[in-house]
Amino acid sequence: TSQQAALDALQGDDNLFITGSAGTGKSYLITEWLSRDETWQDQTGDIAIVASTGAAAILVGGVTFHSFFGLGLAQESDSKIRDKVRRNRRTHRRIQETSLIILDEVSMISGRLLGIASQICQDAMDSELPWGGIRIVCIGDFHQLPPISASHGTDWAFLHPTWEETGFHVYPLREVMRTQNEEFMKVLEDIRSGRITQEVNKFMAERIRHDTDDLVGTRLYSRKNKVAEYNLERLVRIPSPTIRSITEYTGDESCFKRLKKSVPFDEKLMIKKGALVMMRKNKP
Repeated sequence: TSQQAALDALQGDDNLFITGSAGTGKSYLITEWLSRDETWQDQTGDIAIVASTGAAAILVGGVTFHSFFGLGLAQESDSKIRDKVRRNRRTHRRIQETSLIILDEVSMISGRLLGIASQICQDAMDSELPWGGIRIVCIGDFHQLPPISASHGTDWAFLHPTWEETGFHVYPLREVMRTQNEEFMKVLEDIRSGRITQEVNKFMAERIRHDTDDLVGTRLYSRKNKVAEYNLERLVRIPSPTIRSITEYTGDESCFKRLKKSVPFDEKLMIKKGALVMMRKNKP
């Protein structure tokens, strides 16, 4: 199977890109490989498990891309970021002790950040080889989530020179492990490839609910303002008094000014007794 071929390749020394549609077991494959004793016995240094987002990092038991490479918010110029990390002995030591970097959900990493990360590894390892000679395994699907970019266009990682320089051997996973429903699998693959067929339209239309007031569960919205509108509307229905809490910042003022531009929450929290609450925390 394609999963077995990828597992065999992981036992080697090549830089790999493991890809496949949703449900093909990309993250599970890595978790399974890491659970084997022989995997760790073959390593001359640490294995760094890195992911593009905090949620993805939790799933694979790793840390975020920005945290591992010491990028911070990565809002400075490339040279300033690289200079800052050069002075970070802790980050350099962490990279120097690493023989393999596993990067999950690579589609959400921009080409710019991929290039900076490779340069940081070159600095830490004192080597001009891509990634300073550290082996790298990327996992993800470029048909899914793109990198977040403030500029127009999409800065895909695979279009950056670092991608070609790394010399990835590509292993596409073809067998869907999550479901055996062939109709569902076909619809997912069509949507993934941008093919809106009659079958896709029919499948989606049959699942539209026009009256959702009685629907209990998590709702997904594409924009933050829609999330805020729905949460406020549900909060108004609760008869208990509103508790208002204002965010307090301590520390370096220039740091939390930058933080305010990127944090995913409002500075004023409104809550009531009986409201559903989701707790979120970024792991360092």
